[in-house]
Amino acid sequence: RGTTPRAGRQQPTAENAGSGTMATAAAANPQTTELEALLASWREEQHRVSSQVAILDDPPTTGANVMFGAQYKIVSNDGNDGRLYGGVDVSFPENEGDPSVAVYVVVSDGEIVYEASETFQLKVPYISSYLSFREIEPLERLVKKQMKERPEFTPRAILVDGNGIMHERKAGIACFLGVRTGLRTIGVGKTLYCQDGLSTKLVSSGVIERVQEFQQLCEKGILSSRELAKLKSERGLVFDQRSIDAKNSAEAKTDKKDMKGFIRDLFPFCSGFAMKLRGMDGTIWGAALVAHGGKITSSKREKSGTKNPIFVSIGHGISLEEAVQVCAELALARIPEPIRMADLKGRELMRKAAMS
Repeated sequence: RGTTPRAGRQQPTAENAGSGTMATAAAANPQTTELEALLASWREEQHRVSSQVAILDDPPTTGANVMFGAQYKIVSNDGNDGRLYGGVDVSFPENEGDPSVAVYVVVSDGEIVYEASETFQLKVPYISSYLSFREIEPLERLVKKQMKERPEFTPRAILVDGNGIMHERKAGIACFLGVRTGLRTIGVGKTLYCQDGLSTKLVSSGVIERVQEFQQLCEKGILSSRELAKLKSERGLVFDQRSIDAKNSAEAKTDKKDMKGFIRDLFPFCSGFAMKLRGMDGTIWGAALVAHGGKITSSKREKSGTKNPIFVSIGHGISLEEAVQVCAELALARIPEPIRMADLKGRELMRKAAMS
């Protein structure tokens, strides 16, 4: 999706954070001690938030929801009709110094039932791995105001444009919002937070390889007729029980250009295809989700889910499986609707501000 340009916001990685960032900042700013003290206080707060994050276990796997020797788990659509889900997004201006806008929406059955926004001036500089401190205050105010003044619209969970525990200190913006409000939150990243041996190239190769394997099972008659019938009748989320592992994964031989065809072939069988992401130290940081969406298309085009993954992680008070399931069910396109709607509202407000 298109997004409002975000001044100075680049993809955070573990490799370009920490001491290297401080050294660079120190070279430009003689007040090195103040910067180091600031980062130390931020890290302390990140560790405090991380220690309070509630990570729930995935539901147990049973014989009724697995297939192909328990290699794949079918997560049935949960029927989120009528349930409330929130979405938050922050839009930044093209010109540095202009105000930014934070947006919070609550969605039910694809319609916005509550919305609020706050225009604010950026006071915190961009420093990799500390992005939460630029955005959390207005988002926290918006959510707490809704909880106090319109509690009937308190959502079952809030989807956040940013990471949850998929962060080097397990304290992304979704964790901050969840811990500070007490609500369940889900981190949704459009790009991979590279750390713990998980690189963009490695994960991209793993996604292509796993999608191709499952596509061949569906298309070449390897699955039984009973399994294929179950897939088509349920058309739920398929979770590959093998993680993409930073220790053992190798680059796939399949060309990325083939992904579009693989994803198109999977559309009748599932509403999304997910793989957990395991780092070098064994930590499951989140999951890559592809083949979801595909519900916003012209009548002339063949329906197909998205070939570009989103990266889902636990924010607070939820299991990874449910977080991925919610994202898949709420996605008409690549980005789940609560976040997409918040983003569209934010861009609309930015355009109006630019014209006035």
